[in-house]
Amino acid sequence: MEVSEGDIRQPLQHTAGHTLLVGTTGAGKTRAFDVLVTQAVLRGEAVIIIDPKGDKDLMACAKRACALAKRPDRFVYFHPAFPEDSVRLDPLHNFNRPSEIASRISAISPSESSNDPFKAFGQKSLDNVIQGLMVIEERPTLVKLRRYLEGGPSTLVIQALERYFDNNLGHWRHEARPYLKNAKDIDSKALGLVKFYREVVQYQLPNLDLEGLLSLFEHDRAHFSKMVASLIPIMNMLTSGSLGPLLSPNPYDVDDLRPITNTGHIIEKAQVAYIGLDSLSDGMVGSAIGSILLADLAAVAGDRYNYGVSDRPVNVFVDEAAEVINDPFIQVLNKGRGAKIRLFIATQTCKASRHGVKSCESRCFDPLLGRNEVTRTNRGAEGISGRVIFADFFLLGSSKKSFGKNSDSPVRFQCHLFRIELLTNWCAIGGL
Repeated sequence: MEVSEGDIRQPLQHTAGHTLLVGTTGAGKTRAFDVLVTQAVLRGEAVIIIDPKGDKDLMACAKRACALAKRPDRFVYFHPAFPEDSVRLDPLHNFNRPSEIASRISAISPSESSNDPFKAFGQKSLDNVIQGLMVIEERPTLVKLRRYLEGGPSTLVIQALERYFDNNLGHWRHEARPYLKNAKDIDSKALGLVKFYREVVQYQLPNLDLEGLLSLFEHDRAHFSKMVASLIPIMNMLTSGSLGPLLSPNPYDVDDLRPITNTGHIIEKAQVAYIGLDSLSDGMVGSAIGSILLADLAAVAGDRYNYGVSDRPVNVFVDEAAEVINDPFIQVLNKGRGAKIRLFIATQTCKASRHGVKSCESRCFDPLLGRNEVTRTNRGAEGISGRVIFADFFLLGSSKKSFGKNSDSPVRFQCHLFRIELLTNWCAIGGL
């Protein structure tokens, strides 16, 4: 250490603007998380840790902090590689509008461009199925959505139409009998009920949400299969094997005793959730799980922002952020402060993070704002082992160059950064 170096303390109120840690591999980003996680746990606040690489020491630190706070029951563990030890985590549980779920899943499917017609068709198909599930008052899960996309929506169409007719028509079965006389299987029964709706019910009691599902059922099956071909693989990955019951928990399965939770419940109960993504084993699935969970968190943030559900702060730690960043995550960054959500993000370079948000090119993902100006050198995280760049930051909804009021000259943003050494005393940064 140099003579001029020493401990850096960050006032707790400054973390409301989110915190970015940038450093090369082995620089100490995750160990800095150990410090910050322990502080948040001892303050009695909710903590969510999203760790793509599955750092065992970070997990042990969170668990140890709960024990130190004399509340070991607050610790929640999720890891795809250890399903027997994991809680069951529903990433679709929280939403303000059903269409959010379709957008959430569509965002993790591969696409050729931002205007990819295959992706748009897949999202529309998901939305139609979800609307059908809403009609029969069933909660959407990844497993259910995959089942109706792969196997066809015939069963859902029958359930949705019968529920709608029961609620609105009363004694409709006698009137519909001529349409069902040739129904010998599920597909023919669904076809008869759809014809009854089109010819009799639609003119009296139309339902646009229901009609989207019916249009999906009437769509040519061969063409439909081609159009959702890019969506099916990622759905299969998230629902196959042990991941199926982990991410699509069935509360009526009496043989599965693992707890069921979601990000909203974790926040409400001020729990400490360690979520490992196992990205080293399967990077695509790990990234998809992280992205869909962050989208679920965005829905919770929307509830907190709109309705003021709780004033208790929430601390979200995202390691290797470039692997999981998506549009909903950007929204949490922009509006999380009003929802009392503090984000702590670690990445190797700001350039890697910008690569993770290539669909949001108009936004600037650079650390721009800090509390104390320190001369930036080329040593920092790039050259000296154990050093971390520690900076408050925010996102701009504009280009990287900005012009001052009544001025034709560009204003150069000043970048304020803290260079800190990893501190062994957990209360050395911030404080309780």
